[in-house]
Amino acid sequence: VDLAAMTESERAQALAAARKHDVSDPFDLVEGPLMRATLMKLGPTRHELLLTAHHIVCDGWSFGVVATELSTLYARIAGKQGTDSLPGADSFGDYAVSQHDVAWQDSAEADTQWWVRQYDGAIPVLELPTDRPRRAFRSFDSLREDLVLDAALTDAVRKLGGKHGASLFVTLFSVFGSLMARLSGQDDIVVGVPAAGQASGDRNALVGHCVQLLPIRIAADLEQPFAELLKGTRGRVLDAYEHQSCTFGQLLKKLQIQRDPGRLPLVSVLFNLDQAIRSEDLSVAGLKVALSSNPRLYENFDLFLNASQSDGGVILECQYNTGLFDAASVRRWLELYRTALQRIVADASRPAVAAFAPSEADLALLARFNQSALDYPRELSVHAMIARQAAATP
Repeated sequence: VDLAAMTESERAQALAAARKHDVSDPFDLVEGPLMRATLMKLGPTRHELLLTAHHIVCDGWSFGVVATELSTLYARIAGKQGTDSLPGADSFGDYAVSQHDVAWQDSAEADTQWWVRQYDGAIPVLELPTDRPRRAFRSFDSLREDLVLDAALTDAVRKLGGKHGASLFVTLFSVFGSLMARLSGQDDIVVGVPAAGQASGDRNALVGHCVQLLPIRIAADLEQPFAELLKGTRGRVLDAYEHQSCTFGQLLKKLQIQRDPGRLPLVSVLFNLDQAIRSEDLSVAGLKVALSSNPRLYENFDLFLNASQSDGGVILECQYNTGLFDAASVRRWLELYRTALQRIVADASRPAVAAFAPSEADLALLARFNQSALDYPRELSVHAMIARQAAATP
């Protein structure tokens, strides 16, 4: 699609319309195709390639594979080299068949029993503060708010995790879980984590839908030092990944959860860290590449925070249900998340709750809200004032 002749304003509008259409236009699951690509020419040497796929054939890991192999193909074609030396694509059919191996089935059964034991007794329901009452039936309309963690903060968070034997993912996840506990006022919560089946099965070049949803139960004691909370969360995450052959559907069949048509069972909030794809690794043969994700207009979960690694930093992409939350609330939570990371990096020995203490700006705002003092006729008794008000506004 050639947009080069348009004015800058027209081109921006056309791009926005194309992105919105592509992310909202349904796929035909029977006839296909299940992936579409549109190349938009913005100028003689500037283009945007818009890739959209149905989740049934592509997940976050898969998009990394596609981007990397597109870059490799571009470099070889630009250099007039053949493409026959590219490694063969991993087969999704082989991956699917492997799920029916006896050894896999035995592992899945054992893992299912492990997960069931995690939810003995009462099953927690995360109750975040909403801007509107939850409807009797689920809605799916969604928008996204983004916030950037710069490279310096990201590096500091990575070093803090390394000091305590935790990965960047576990450290970011621990703070996110703590934030959910702080906002909800609950110390027993469940946060979902998508696990890539490609990584667990050593199929790094596999394109398909291989995600397992891990519902990680967190006992968030925010009064303990964050360093201790981080170690506890690290153990729970490692245990969850050790037992990821149980599907979420299998677990739900085993758990006695009373279904609510207004919310998802067990997991309402999701956290994910995308694998790092560096722009310089894709910028080949004189081509400069920048990657960005197209926000969805519909979302299964109440809240989905996706942390996308980019050029040393992290972009926080938070999809949220617009039937429950306002953009201002989500932006405030993202700012609180970033502030908490900064405070924890400065001193991880303090109680975790201190990371979410109000800032000076918050306290100033509260002070203005609380300026509600009014003068009144002090010579009158309370019942006389009530009588006067009733007579004035019956």
